[in-house]
Amino acid sequence: SAINDLRLVLGTRLDVPEDLSELDVHHGDPRAESLALYAYLSILEEDAVAALS
Repeated sequence: SAINDLRLVLGTRLDVPEDLSELDVHHGDPRAESLALYAYLSILEEDAVAALS
């Protein structure tokens, strides 16, 4: 899906680890907004898959 494609590209560009618990974002991190978008897209994708199940 387009949502997943965008999420994967964004995750690659931001160097998001597979295990999100390893992700350490501090206040003022220039990636913070992009990481918030990544998290939103992940939730949106999860909800879309659940709705189609």
